[in-house]
Amino acid sequence: MFIEVLTNITNNFFEKIMKIISISLLTFFLLVGCTANQIKNVNPVNPNSSKEAKELLKYLYDLTGTGVLSGQHNYPHQRHLSTDSVISRTGKTPAIWGCDFIAPNIYREKYSRQDVVDEAIRQYRKGCIITLMYHQVKPFDHDSLGFSGSVKSHVTDDEWKEIITPGTNYYNMLIEKIDSVAVYLKQLEEKNIPVLWRPYHEMNGIWFWYGDRKGSEGFIKLWKIMYDRYVNFHKLNNLIWVWNANAPRDWKDDEAYDYKLFYPGDEYVDVLAADVYKNDFKKSHHDQLLELGNGKPIAIGECGIIPAPEILEEQTKWVWFMDWANFIWEYNEPEKVRELYNSPRVINLNDINIGLKKTNELNKRFFSEYSFWNQPLPENPEVDPKSEYWIGLLEKDQSGENFGPNVGGYSIPIYEVDSETPKYRVNERVFTDKQWAVVGFEGGWFDKGEVFHHSNDFEKIVPIPEKAIPDKESDAHFALVDYKNRLAWDMWGAEFKDGQWFSYTGMFYSIDDDGVFDEYNFPIKDDESIHHYGPGRASGVPIIAGTIMYDEVKSGVIEHKLSCAVRYGALKEFTYPAIWTDGVFEGGLPEGSVIQLDPELDLTQFNLTEGEKVVAKAMQKYGLVITDVSLGNVIYPEGLWNNDNKSWEGILRGWSEKGGIKTIPLKNYRVLKVVNIVNKGDNARPKFDHVF
Repeated sequence: MFIEVLTNITNNFFEKIMKIISISLLTFFLLVGCTANQIKNVNPVNPNSSKEAKELLKYLYDLTGTGVLSGQHNYPHQRHLSTDSVISRTGKTPAIWGCDFIAPNIYREKYSRQDVVDEAIRQYRKGCIITLMYHQVKPFDHDSLGFSGSVKSHVTDDEWKEIITPGTNYYNMLIEKIDSVAVYLKQLEEKNIPVLWRPYHEMNGIWFWYGDRKGSEGFIKLWKIMYDRYVNFHKLNNLIWVWNANAPRDWKDDEAYDYKLFYPGDEYVDVLAADVYKNDFKKSHHDQLLELGNGKPIAIGECGIIPAPEILEEQTKWVWFMDWANFIWEYNEPEKVRELYNSPRVINLNDINIGLKKTNELNKRFFSEYSFWNQPLPENPEVDPKSEYWIGLLEKDQSGENFGPNVGGYSIPIYEVDSETPKYRVNERVFTDKQWAVVGFEGGWFDKGEVFHHSNDFEKIVPIPEKAIPDKESDAHFALVDYKNRLAWDMWGAEFKDGQWFSYTGMFYSIDDDGVFDEYNFPIKDDESIHHYGPGRASGVPIIAGTIMYDEVKSGVIEHKLSCAVRYGALKEFTYPAIWTDGVFEGGLPEGSVIQLDPELDLTQFNLTEGEKVVAKAMQKYGLVITDVSLGNVIYPEGLWNNDNKSWEGILRGWSEKGGIKTIPLKNYRVLKVVNIVNKGDNARPKFDHVF
């Protein structure tokens, strides 16, 4: 009996073991088969896709179920404002940068599609994944009608039929609209930049002219027309085709219908996405899209209220989310944004390993390589006919000094910050009495109670090191730079008082931009000061632009133009890159003008230090840009007071010292041709009248 029981137990044991092995083997082969199929199908639908496009799509496949990329859309006239806002509030950079090729409304926004391309290039070089969309107006409408005048409207059935029928006038107009954007996408292809391309989004909704057109002769036909034109005619091989519907909803007069009624087919789509607004994150939106895509990646193409971390934990297949432009601060509480960006499931820029390879060395050059500031002067540049007269004015300066560096004061302390730097709220500072001391002499600039302003874009929660102090002189300039996230804050009249920071002015901008502000962004009127609208330099250029940095001097080379100031700035005359002026001398030098030290001048005759030679060579190769009015001819090194590790001593000699750059006579300088002079500016003459 015992032997029989033992035999039965043994047989049952081996039977169970064999069953487990069989199931395991079956599971193994199924997994192998599934994996093989997945690998086989991860290539883009365009068989000629670029290497970069293939790499990006494979990354999205690999990401499915493991994490979700953060993304942020930006309006094309504010190409990085929303992204920068996320960085400022969270210390994290969205992994995806989004924008729109919608044509500018010539009566409202000032930008071009080229601006969008240039920004996409900058963002990609920063490491971001690029997604672009196209709010196309109706084919027969002028682009200036824009979103509300054309995109968000309807066409008749007869008009629709003509739009999608080859050879008709409306069809030809459609092709013109499609082609008008292709040339910009081609620029990105030439730079090897892959694009998550999501045209004609929310096609299942009732609000756009191409929306709610069901069936093979509806939206599906329109999608295939663009696909064929871009893939087979324009040979755009850098596009990942993102079919981006709206989350289905049965809301009166705001309906969005089933995904599948508008889906063009797996052979025309790489990624499926849904726009989810009003916090409508139903699991069905995720599951139905996943089922329709047959294993393709799915994404939250747009949202207003961002998804809570627990939603992403439940709806695990989303590979990215992207919040819509200004909605990030209009509809989301700051703590909710920080919570999401710090969620373990969310993948931010610093976490991704796709696209450009990153190094551990931070790029500490200000502004893009195409920036005015970073361009060397041409060989044999044209000299302005007034150059000799203007240099003569500089030689008459009451200080009796040639160009020399401010190393002890009236310069720019620039502090490096990161996500770990303490954050402070910076408030607008009010003039408490007659502020003659601001400029250092009697006369009275501003009245008691007058307030200058931070720019509308200024992020008032600012990372500021605990030991940071502004320029110790009355200008109190102050700048902070986050090299990792490529952002800068600059201020004039900064003050730390009773545990709080204040400043007269405040600007916030990307150091990957061109370093030139746009006058269009400031509603300034003639006779006003630009300081009322944010810029801390009276010429309206960034405070950090043209600043001589300690590290670059020590490295032995400066690769940008230098900022300078002169007493005899022209009254109401300025030129690019200045956008304003506080000049007071009729017939003086327009702010924005470029002054060059003779490139043939032998510098060895002046007994310069190695650091001074570096600066002098930059004045020969890149030149000086007049950015302000001063009581002498000055150039601007960064302010190093309160810095335990850096000092200009023995490197640059300032105004209070003998020798140095000041020994180079002004006759060796020349003013280059000044063009496109603008005749308006601050009515500053009464403030400075006693100086002349």
